Amino acid sequence: MRYRPGSQPDHHTRIAAAALLFVLALVSSFTKAHAHGDVHLQIELITPKIESAPTAELHVKRADLHRLDENFMAALADLERAEKINPALDTIFMTRGRTQFEAGRFEQAIPALNRLLEAKPDHPEGLIFRARSYRALDDHAAAMKDYDHLVAVMPLPAPDCFLERAASLVALKRPQDAVRSLDEGIDRLGNLTVLQQAAMQIEVDVQHYDAALARTERIMAVLQRKEVCLERRGDILAAAGRQSEALKAYADALNALALLPEFHRHVQPMRELEARLKTYLGAQASNVTQFPSTNQANTTSP
Repeated sequence: MRYRPGSQPDHHTRIAAAALLFVLALVSSFTKAHAHGDVHLQIELITPKIESAPTAELHVKRADLHRLDENFMAALADLERAEKINPALDTIFMTRGRTQFEAGRFEQAIPALNRLLEAKPDHPEGLIFRARSYRALDDHAAAMKDYDHLVAVMPLPAPDCFLERAASLVALKRPQDAVRSLDEGIDRLGNLTVLQQAAMQIEVDVQHYDAALARTERIMAVLQRKEVCLERRGDILAAAGRQSEALKAYADALNALALLPEFHRHVQPMRELEARLKTYLGAQASNVTQFPSTNQANTTSP
């Protein structure tokens, strides 16, 4: 999913996230602990090989393990040793660029990635990490060149490529181009909710409400559960001044919520959703100030 730098998550995003938060936290903690233990073991196994017969490839492999372990200084030291053995090995520069990026040293990441891309200009990982480095430095124009190149050379770019490119276009005050970028991703990858939601949010931000409403229909077409999207539709209608239609969307959302099994309805995010919907429906149609502002919303951002 992606994200939009500088924006805040709204209650729609929190609903989707909170339902899985506890499980994801447990899985993440277990996975990270297991992965780090495995990384330490791999470092222990590869170190004697390096000591007995050092090669550039082995140093790069251990550097990448140190990177996974977030021991960035050790990773960079191994890459220095690898470069002394074989300065033409391109994986040195990819690993160095990624290590510097993950260490938050974006200015240092770019020269390493430049070295890689001079030799392999279509290298997908090099392009994405250089684009991200430029974005982190607020050089969105440079980032755009790499995103455009990446999308052109990859048969099936990851959704993040389109989300991040759209975020840079928004930063460059080109929201219509950002929407077109996301639509290109939808054309190539299919009707992905994450891309539709990102495009919808941009359309709401520029007050293209009819286009945003049309997207809610396309989003709901692929969703089994529609209550959150129906609430979002109500928010957009309310912002557009279509109060009676907004009330109907909120009522539809409440009805969809009532059809859920009891154990789904009683989780905290769904209880909060039900309370909001009842508040909206209890408001007088003329009192638009009781409706949520779409400016507070940010369902998905690139």
